Formats: sequence, structure tokens, C-alpha cells
Amino acid sequence: MQNIKLPLVAASIVIISASAGAYYYFSLGRPPEIQAANIQASGDTENAAIEEAKRSAIAKICGETILGSSRSQTESQKTTKLSTSGENSKSFNSDSKNADENLSLVGGSIKSYTVKNQRQEGGRYYVEIEANVTDCKKSDAVTDALTGGDKGGLISNPKNLAEKYSNARSLAQRGESDRALKIYEQLLDEKIIYADPILDMVLLAKKVYGSSGAKDYIQKAFTRIKNRPEYYFALEQVSDQPVDGSWDVVLKSTDSFSPLADAYFNNHEKYCTEKYPPANDVMKFMACRAEILKLEKIDSVISKLESKKKSGEYNNFFLDPYKAKEYSETQWNSMYLQSVVNQIAAENNAKARMKENEAMLSKANDAMGKVNEAMKKQKDAQDAQQADLKKKYPNLFKN
Repeated sequence: MQNIKLPLVAASIVIISASAGAYYYFSLGRPPEIQAANIQASGDTENAAIEEAKRSAIAKICGETILGSSRSQTESQKTTKLSTSGENSKSFNSDSKNADENLSLVGGSIKSYTVKNQRQEGGRYYVEIEANVTDCKKSDAVTDALTGGDKGGLISNPKNLAEKYSNARSLAQRGESDRALKIYEQLLDEKIIYADPILDMVLLAKKVYGSSGAKDYIQKAFTRIKNRPEYYFALEQVSDQPVDGSWDVVLKSTDSFSPLADAYFNNHEKYCTEKYPPANDVMKFMACRAEILKLEKIDSVISKLESKKKSGEYNNFFLDPYKAKEYSETQWNSMYLQSVVNQIAAENNAKARMKENEAMLSKANDAMGKVNEAMKKQKDAQDAQQADLKKKYPNLFKN
């Protein structure tokens, strides 16, 4: 299919206020049905790099993405053809009704795309694609999805995840907590479950049921997705310490649901801070924090998490990019992990030196004890000799 390149109409910026913050939407009027974009992007895997490039293509053609995610799977056909330079290039085509369901929620859809260049360097994948974008949303459609286009700020007959989430937040703001929680529960049945609706759901549950009651509610509500990373993510929000078994899930899901790793680290830090307040006993606090170093493949998890945040892939697990940024700002990274390692090593060295000093002091005390014992024996012998002389020669010792 020949790419159709048409000029963009003049853009106007519309700012839409929502409970989660300000969203920015670039209204492009009525865009052409299909437009082409050349985009470069990178990722931990080739697929991740392509997904990021597709998201950027929609942002470029349709305007700034709003609820951005491209985590859905696309039914597609792959063909290989010989380019004019003699090199093979991959082309992907799929029906627009099936293409990138979630991308269509945030601004548009990918009709088709071609991978023009790709390379791997330093453990990361770099791609350049030519994407054909269609179905750009107009500003009124996005406004309705975020703020509600119907009575009382609610959207009648919500058709997609964005509209359901908007209704849940509107109901929560109005104090209709039970109705809001019912909608949040419905979001757990979606094909893709995002992190920020879970966080909102937990906060609302704590407000309604209290801290202990919220834990019981979350366990019951999330039974339908038990053993999935999203389930453990929710449990971490209502637990006083890292949830048993959750690290095994972290190891399996750092790619598929990265926020769970942050939830584990946040909970571990909170547990150590509350159990051993640094102001009272900094040594015990540091020892508790250092327990994180004993976790299996901790270096690999932290490194992968850093990479996803740096590339922007981490944002794909959130509907709201502002919440993604807020939740991802944790101190646990490679540099901090190394500082903990160094601190523990220094502490161990100090303990070793202290033990050496204690051993030397113990030896000195033992030696001094032997000297005192020898001096006592000598004095006892002198006293005994003096007493014997007094018995034999009593007249000599008269005053």
C-alpha cells in the first residue's frame, strides 16, 4: 500500500482538567483518513521498541496521547520483501478494526507499518518504522472520555475502559463510593488491567472499610485474577510488609507488569521504617533495608526496571502518565543498590575490626591475669616464708 502523506491542519491546544491532573490534547481538526510517519524508538526487546515507535507515531499524527498504552496484541500477517538496496525488510499489515485496540483509545490506530531499520546495541534494541496512522480521535471524543459527556458528569452506556474509569472517578468524587467500587471491579475483567485504577480502588476501599477491612475487600474483589501480578500489586498496597510469594511473581512479570517491582520495594522500605525508625536505631534499620540484597536476581530486576523508566515503557502500565511518574519515583535503582552494598560492606568491615580489637583486648586481659596470678603466688610464698620465720625465731620479731 502506498503511503499517503498529507499536510497537517493547524493545531490548537485544549487543556482538560481531571481529578488525576491536567491532560493535554492537541486538536488537529478533521485529520485525513490515513497519514504516514517515520519514527525511531528503542526498547529492551525488539517488540518493545516497535510498540514504543507505534505509540510515538500516533502521538505525532494525532496529537499528544492521553491515556497512552500500546500493550494490546494485534492479529497481523507478516511478509518479507526485498528492498531496493537488496536488504530484507519486514512489513506488517492488519485490519484497522483489530489494530491496536488500546491505541485507538488514546488518539488513533496503526493501519499498517514497516520496519525500515533495526539494530541492537548495549543490550537495547533500536528500530525505525514507517507507520500508517488512521482513526485519529477528535477533541470532543477525548473530552467526553475523560470528563463525561452526559448527565452529572457520567457517561451513559460506557463503551471502553477510559469511559468506565472516568465514571468510577466521577462517582468517587461525588461520594458514591459503593457505585464507584463496583465499576472499578468491572475494570478487573478488562483484557488489560492498569496500575492507577488499582491504586484508586485501594484508596477508596480504605476510605470505606478502613485499613484492615480494605485488605479483606481487596482479597475478595481480586479473586478473579488471583496469582496474576496485578493481584499481588493490589495486595502490596494493603499489606504492612512485602507479601509472601510476591517476589517470585516479580521475577516473572518485570516485563509484563513492571509496577509490581516498585510496589515490593516501596513496601519493604515502609516495613523497615516503621519497625526500626532510623531516628531510634539506624543500625537495625540499615540491616533491615539490606535484606533486599538477598533477593534472587535483585540486580537484574532493578536494572530492567531502570531501563523501562528511562525508555518510557513504564508509562504503558498506567492510564495517567502523571501517576506513572509519581509512582515510579523510587530511590531503588542501581546506584542506590550499590550504595547499600557499600554501606553494608563498610559496616561488616567495622564489625570485623571491632572483633579483632575485642580479641586483642581479650588476649591482653588474659596475659594481665596470668601476671597478676604469678605476682599473687609470689606474694603468698613470701608471706608463708615470713610466717615460718616468726614461728622459728619469735624473739627476732618482738618490738
